[in-house]
Amino acid sequence: MGMGWFARRILYRFKLKLGWFKHRFPCIPWEDKPLSSYLVNQDLADPARYLEFRRESSLSFLFDPSSREVSRNRLVRFDELAEKGSFGNCITEADNILEGKFRYFSRHEVVSGFSPDWFLNPFQDSAEYRLEDQKKHWSEISDFSSGDIKAVWELSRFRSAFTLVRAYWRTGDEKYPECFWRLVEDWRSHNPPQSGPNWKCGQEIAFRIMAWTFGLYGFLGAEATTPGRVAELSRMIAVSAERIEINISYALSQRNNHPISEALGLWTVGLLFPEFSSAQRWKEQGRKILEDCAKDLIYPDGTFSQHSSNYHRLMLHDYLWVLSLADKNGESFSEVFMDRVRHAPRFLAEVIDNTTGRVPNLGANDGALILPLTNCDYLDYRPVLQAVRVLLDGEREFSTGPWDEALFWLGLPEPGFIKPNEKILKRSDYFENGGLLVLRGKRSRAVIHCVPRYRHRPSHSDQLHMDLWSRGINILRDSGTYSYNDLSGLELDSTASHNTVEFDGHDQMPRLSRFLFGSWTEVQTLEPLAEKDGLFQWEGGYSDWLGGNHKRRVELDTTTDIWTIIDRVSGYKKKAVLRWRLAPELNWHLDGNRAIGDWAEIVISTEDNLAGVRLIDGWESLYYLEKTTIPVLAVEMRPPCVRVKTVIRFRM
Repeated sequence: MGMGWFARRILYRFKLKLGWFKHRFPCIPWEDKPLSSYLVNQDLADPARYLEFRRESSLSFLFDPSSREVSRNRLVRFDELAEKGSFGNCITEADNILEGKFRYFSRHEVVSGFSPDWFLNPFQDSAEYRLEDQKKHWSEISDFSSGDIKAVWELSRFRSAFTLVRAYWRTGDEKYPECFWRLVEDWRSHNPPQSGPNWKCGQEIAFRIMAWTFGLYGFLGAEATTPGRVAELSRMIAVSAERIEINISYALSQRNNHPISEALGLWTVGLLFPEFSSAQRWKEQGRKILEDCAKDLIYPDGTFSQHSSNYHRLMLHDYLWVLSLADKNGESFSEVFMDRVRHAPRFLAEVIDNTTGRVPNLGANDGALILPLTNCDYLDYRPVLQAVRVLLDGEREFSTGPWDEALFWLGLPEPGFIKPNEKILKRSDYFENGGLLVLRGKRSRAVIHCVPRYRHRPSHSDQLHMDLWSRGINILRDSGTYSYNDLSGLELDSTASHNTVEFDGHDQMPRLSRFLFGSWTEVQTLEPLAEKDGLFQWEGGYSDWLGGNHKRRVELDTTTDIWTIIDRVSGYKKKAVLRWRLAPELNWHLDGNRAIGDWAEIVISTEDNLAGVRLIDGWESLYYLEKTTIPVLAVEMRPPCVRVKTVIRFRM
């Protein structure tokens, strides 16, 4: 992780131990942080003058707050496009919010009441922060003392703001802005500065800043938007930026999405609220971190440091927000920064399924969708890829669809229509920095995780994992994550939860803590990718921390779409298990060493004796805190077994 990471972590622990954060920024009532204490011009402390100032500001938001009436037809068109597929409806979701039903992690409908309980974890019995915990300073609160703290934070991300704005701009119904302002007021009354779990994480605060500013501008012309409410929300945003700044070094030590998001929060407040005395410092500090993170965390080939599909999207959403705002307000970033961001969407664009918008469920998946700007499902990545492509290149990635609504809210143009399947994909692509190999047949494609050297910490023990797709279905699939504090023992980040080989019941890497593995495995390419007469071949291998050796050879016959995977193993003592996690949609059954699905089959063979081939139940998580069973083909080997061949065919 490096000496810089070590030094920042030691400093953070030292400050916690000494109570530095609590002493420097104590828990206080909102009244002790008046808006006037943040303003350069004290005349703006008057709410009426302040609202007038905000409405007449020369700064531009992503969309034009005054264009609601003329935009209604365009928004209705997105709903018409969505009706052609199985997409949700923002008006229905907004009406549910009015009834106290909130959507968690883009999936679960939870009846929280109105006003909601901001400290409840609805997914675990009795998992809530007690009154005394709510009054504690955030630095004294444990992440996991009440189950998974992400379930507590989720409501305070204010996803509801995006939904209510989208419904209001379609209908003009004043009940939606009134609902937003009541939620803001209720949150303020239960979450005084620095108190309770909702002040603990700077990234969560940054996401809240995004949602609050979206709501502020989306409802700027609404009757419910009174001078007092605008002044109060602006004060809350100032306090939030101050809280991010005091612990930004901890975010930097994480070397992942956290510093990007927290820098976004500082930069956004610094840009959009120049009336604050700290605005210029926040903007410049945020800009520097955004630049540094792009250079450090986005690799030259466009892959992202976290080796995760969903965190890749989160990173793209962060930079989409920043660059769209920058473009509206004449702000610019360095060429090196722009070059890294421009490469960032390439990996997702290469692996996305154009008919469903789904991508491999690689790496950690915490349910984050920080810009819910369309009716598309959480698993659909077309909204982010379409928006990034339009922002950076002025061209579409996909034809017209409900995913285009994101373009509207980000203030981006809608380029001309493109024909479906117009994009031509290469037969293969190797993302060396991120360790991802993509191979394509006529009707199928595979993604192989093969990192030659980790520069940043891995979150899953999944070297040589292989994803396989055909006909829009993820035939061989990753397990996902489920929860960051799963007490059921699923451990979906383990080697056993991936399409690779597990030696003697242990992971490829030793688990040091909840989010950290040691002895990072490195895949060596044993045979570079080569193609001859329509046959693609690649081979790579690694040695794990306890002496297990795994070499995987992948062959693709592009004329027949037959995949052959040869796994050679050694160094294990009692048993090695090869697992193929299968798509339940194909209704698999086992016939000897053959797993047969509706239109695919997998044949296992070896020159040695196998201990057994079984079709068992496993788990996967497509949405955070949701798990479902899937069939798993488990091939058990015992010494002296050293070689297993898997052949996958599709019946057309």
